[in-house]
Amino acid sequence: MSQATQIMMGLVMLCVIGFVIYLCIAGGYTLALKFHQGAGTKDGFWYKERPNWIPESWLEWAGSPAKFMKIGGVGAPNGSSYEILDDITDVKKCMLKCDKKSSDPTAPECVGFAYNSSAKTCIMFDGINLVDDSSSNVMYLYSSADYTQKAKLFTAYTSNTLTNAKSLVAAYTEANGLDGCKANCYSNTACTGFLFTASSKLCNPISNMNVAALSTMTSIDAYSLGTVTGTVDTTQYWK
Repeated sequence: MSQATQIMMGLVMLCVIGFVIYLCIAGGYTLALKFHQGAGTKDGFWYKERPNWIPESWLEWAGSPAKFMKIGGVGAPNGSSYEILDDITDVKKCMLKCDKKSSDPTAPECVGFAYNSSAKTCIMFDGINLVDDSSSNVMYLYSSADYTQKAKLFTAYTSNTLTNAKSLVAAYTEANGLDGCKANCYSNTACTGFLFTASSKLCNPISNMNVAALSTMTSIDAYSLGTVTGTVDTTQYWK
């Protein structure tokens, strides 16, 4: 083989190698743009079903998870929560932890969470129910209607009762106290609220809760059950 031929073959090899390198760089950049498209929305690449081994750093870069509904000043009692994390410095980290619990965000294992910015705690939930307005936490829910429509809020009216209450069952002593009374009311589709006496744990589920008809009554509290409302958190967490 002549020297000229060897030089020509060397140049061809360099061109081939250069072209492969170019394809890798250009292709990688194109894929990166594709994966990052729709960051933080349901149109995003990572919102669709994905392997559960994807690192949180990748999810953060890609803009996952989808939008969350923010409900200020509410939390949820123990029972529907399945994991509590400490030392979570910002809400974005809590979102990532919640989102990471499911490889399919359209049907997430973690449907929402409560974040306490003062205590730096993240409480994740596999079912948002029994929501109580007595907490300083801020609740976040996936904004999918499939989940937000299932979420209910008990609003407390301290030292108030409904004098013309129609009891679903006879008032009874609830061993689990207020949380147990909430659970029973929440699971009964005819229950619109309840009256509760903390000193005796007396629970009275009722079918006609009307907050406009409440009367002052020392030691008895009224709880009205209604659908959770909130606004989608528009904060730009993902870059």
